[in-house]
Amino acid sequence: MLRFPFIFAGIAVFTAIAMIQYHRTALFEIEHTNKLHEEVSELRMEALLHDTGKIGVPDQVLNKPGKLTDGEFDIIKSHTTIGDDILAESSELLGASDTARYHHERYDGKGYPTGLSGKNIPVHTRIVSIADAYDAMHSDRVYRKGLLTETIRAELVKGRGTQFDPEFLDAFLSLFDSGALDGIGGDAERTEQIDE
Repeated sequence: MLRFPFIFAGIAVFTAIAMIQYHRTALFEIEHTNKLHEEVSELRMEALLHDTGKIGVPDQVLNKPGKLTDGEFDIIKSHTTIGDDILAESSELLGASDTARYHHERYDGKGYPTGLSGKNIPVHTRIVSIADAYDAMHSDRVYRKGLLTETIRAELVKGRGTQFDPEFLDAFLSLFDSGALDGIGGDAERTEQIDE
């Protein structure tokens, strides 16, 4: 220290700057992780609540095993605006009402209730619409059994850029193809029954 004070001072300053930068980076990563966790929690809740408006649809229409009439389909479509009305009162989940209202919009603008298209559809809603379509095809319904994995994938791909945001669909298909969704909702059982 006494022989080379400038070198010592330089090393000390460099060390201090490196430590400050390290802590800033660590704090940024912690903050980023916390924000990501918060957004994922919000998205999860929005996805769970997206069909809240179906509470306002009569059971005889909602659970009709046959083809819906035009009037019945209009009643079904109203669940988007009913859900928006219900969830708009929540100050905790600000995006939930948008997700309820717009989850049947299409990327090409041919959806309902307002005909939003592309990036005008809220981000979370574009994600939920893919998960909702997957769930609708994958699950047993009163009018049909859940579809086979190959059929579901083909239908999703067919909707790329028309019904679904292409970037989000590609991300979903990566999960789909990796097997991350295997076994969700009884698909493994359905595959085994078909193989027998």
